Amino acid sequence: MAKPKVKASSSHPTKNKESSFLRLPNEIRNMIYELLDLKLDKPIKVSSSKNTLINERSRRRRRYHKTGILRVNKQLNSEASPIFFHLNKFLIGNSPDTSNEEPNLEGLKQFIARVPAQNLDAIVNVELTCHFDPHRAYVSNSQWLDMTNILLKHFTGLRMLRLETANWLTYYHRLGGQNPGIDWWPINTHFDHEKRCADNRKTITKMLRTWLNSSAQHHVSLSDTETSKLRKLLDPLAEEQHKIKVLLEEYDKKMKKQTGS
Repeated sequence: MAKPKVKASSSHPTKNKESSFLRLPNEIRNMIYELLDLKLDKPIKVSSSKNTLINERSRRRRRYHKTGILRVNKQLNSEASPIFFHLNKFLIGNSPDTSNEEPNLEGLKQFIARVPAQNLDAIVNVELTCHFDPHRAYVSNSQWLDMTNILLKHFTGLRMLRLETANWLTYYHRLGGQNPGIDWWPINTHFDHEKRCADNRKTITKMLRTWLNSSAQHHVSLSDTETSKLRKLLDPLAEEQHKIKVLLEEYDKKMKKQTGS
């Protein structure tokens, strides 16, 4: 995985002790930035303005300490920020909660407007959560496609997309628990679950197909629970997408090993 390069600065530091670091060659400074512990302990939620990166760093001492290099001056921020964005994982979603609790579309719009393009380009790892509102099914499906297109347009360095679904089936496991392979059962009977599930599978399939077809360097990651939940759409998609086929083969091997069959 290619690492972001330090952008050469056009400034001319004065000859004093404070600028001695800046007099080092760009390549040496880049090596020093990579040695710093800029990877946070948890992924960064892309949510509302109350949860901006700056405020999040200010509230949490450990994050504040790790990102101290980004606040020394504008030049160091410009040079080290791409590495920070490259190392960390970002959580994006369409949660109806517009507070700072869950990733939401309003936060994503603010994030794109606030973060310089070179930092967006440095992001390589995103987890995308697709929330489903049964009362606004069409809107939910449209938002999922919008998020996919936003990633392709603005996150040009993105390579790994981890997909999570939240309430999109409005189903629970029939027997409870998190055991893969158990049938899913509707939470309530006020909606046409079969049609909604079919529509959701169609939209998720389109998202994954668009993502994988847009670049040979694009990959998809799914948890075991998500793989089990999305199996009905993944099986036909695997016939045309080799990466999905490999993902399912690895999942099946893992399940067989766990069950001893």
